[in-house]
Amino acid sequence: MIKFGALFFVLFFFLVSESYGQSEYSKKLFDLYRSGNTTELSALIPQKPAKIESDTTLYIRYLLTDDGEKGLEYLETIIKTYPRSIFAVAAYAGMYLYYTASDNFKKANNCIFAVENEFPGESIDYFFGDTPPNGDDD
Repeated sequence: MIKFGALFFVLFFFLVSESYGQSEYSKKLFDLYRSGNTTELSALIPQKPAKIESDTTLYIRYLLTDDGEKGLEYLETIIKTYPRSIFAVAAYAGMYLYYTASDNFKKANNCIFAVENEFPGESIDYFFGDTPPNGDDD
């Protein structure tokens, strides 16, 4: 019984600590998008939107949309519904780009401050630019 309790505690601690940090998964999805693999991204999400969508689905829908307003809605939903999501930093990066493009620099800066305050040590720089992650300029 003690072993079971200890195992449960270790598993619980691992799952909780993972949910509070950013993972490489958001970067992997972004890399698929950046390299043009939209078909592969589309295959990862349901075609019909659910009533409540997961943070992963919302992030992929953001990457696939051409509508800036709709993309912003997806990102804001991630932040509002899943504030400690593994996609939170990526969502703030997307919101920063949207607000910068629409000359709303105050809101853009708030995205930077949110990442610095809520996710110390994380950076949104990875999600900027068109350079592939390996440095190739294809």
